[in-house]
Amino acid sequence: MTYRTLVLAMFALVAFTVSGEAQSKKIKKDRKVITAEEVTEANVSTAYEAVQKLRSDWLRQGQRQMTIYGRTGRASGEVQDPNRTMDAAGSVTLAVFVDGTELGGPEELQRIPSNRIEEMRFLSGSDAQQQYGARYAGGLIQIKLKT
Repeated sequence: MTYRTLVLAMFALVAFTVSGEAQSKKIKKDRKVITAEEVTEANVSTAYEAVQKLRSDWLRQGQRQMTIYGRTGRASGEVQDPNRTMDAAGSVTLAVFVDGTELGGPEELQRIPSNRIEEMRFLSGSDAQQQYGARYAGGLIQIKLKT
C-alpha cells in the first residue's frame, strides 16, 4: 500500500509541476499596454513603428472613432466642441501624451525614439473622454519615457 501511495504522490507532483510550467508560459499580454521589453524585441526605431508592429489596432481604433463623425467632426445633431482634438480635415483624432503632457496626434509617435520608451498605454475614446474630457473622443496613447 505504501508503494502505491508513493507512486500516486509522485505522479501528482509531476502533474502539478507540468501544469505550473504551462501556466507560466501562458502569460497574457495586456492589449492596452506595450512594455519596453516588447519594444526592444520588436527591433523598431520609433514609437510609431512599435505601435504599428505590436498593436496596430490602436491606430485603427482611433480611426474608427473618427469615422463616427462627419467631415466637420460632428456626429449628427452634436454641437461641435472647439476643444476637441481634430486634424486639418476636422476629424476627431487619436491624441498622444508623453509623461502627462499632450504632444498632439499620432504623427508625434514618429518623433519618439523607441529606446526611450518605458511603457505605452492605449485608452479608447470612451475611456479617454472619462479620464481627460470630451475632446479626446478619438482615443489616446499615453507614453511613459525612461528616466
